[in-house]
Amino acid sequence: MADLMVGLDPEFLAVAGDRIVPAEKFLPAPIRTGGKLNAYSYDNACAELRPDPHAIPGVVVGRMRSLMFTVRMRISSAKDSGAVPPNTDISLSPSGQLSDEDRGLKSVAEFGCSPSMNVMEDLRTSVTMPNCTADTTPFRSAGFHIHHGVTDAASTQIMVAILDVLLGLYDVTMCHHLAHDEASRIRRQEVGYGRAGEYRQRVVASGDVVLEYRVMSPWMLASDDSVRLIKIMSQICTLPLDKLMDLLSSMPPRPAVMDAINHTQPEIASDLWENAMKVWQQKILHYTGVKA
Repeated sequence: MADLMVGLDPEFLAVAGDRIVPAEKFLPAPIRTGGKLNAYSYDNACAELRPDPHAIPGVVVGRMRSLMFTVRMRISSAKDSGAVPPNTDISLSPSGQLSDEDRGLKSVAEFGCSPSMNVMEDLRTSVTMPNCTADTTPFRSAGFHIHHGVTDAASTQIMVAILDVLLGLYDVTMCHHLAHDEASRIRRQEVGYGRAGEYRQRVVASGDVVLEYRVMSPWMLASDDSVRLIKIMSQICTLPLDKLMDLLSSMPPRPAVMDAINHTQPEIASDLWENAMKVWQQKILHYTGVKA
């Protein structure tokens, strides 16, 4: 695979006070802004950005920022027209609650129908579905999904397990810093999205295999530091199987990692992540000559 493409499809919620403003109220239809995929639209209650993929992570993030700006302008216009409350604003919380009056909207009536895969403690995979249905809960969740081409599809489960350590644990820590512990818990335990090991894998039109890592939360939209995290995934996806196994063997035990992510344990997650990053810095420097 010559150039491993990086893609994103981050989601976020808009809120007015303590309730979600469904995105269909300010994004009435999918809108393309040039390119084959570059678009923004709504997905259930969330606004979703779909920047064109590129081999350079920073380029993809730049396209995402442009789409984010456009969506902000759509929200501003919707406030001016009275389509949404005047206090509507973007939230980077991983979950939120609909108002009773909005639960009947067609756009929020169903969760995504395609199941994800999940890497279990023993690295086998299972199919994962939400813990509830859209009509049984007022909660909706949002995630930051990262797509990356892979050189060896047989290594997927090991890649995902390592990404849980380096990205998933960091996600729990960042949600804690932003006072989103309860929202993170609701996303993973009540709604059932973004649990440790969640991914999808597909073959795109070019024939390349793409891994979609689905554990991260929307806080990554707040800063260009997300480029650094996406580069970590880029480096993981290019390593051969023997090096991936060496990395994983040096990481914290998977049961502890999964528990810290799935049960929102920020202190444990932070300790595990800091220890793992020391290993990562040493190993990736040894394998690639590039610091993480």
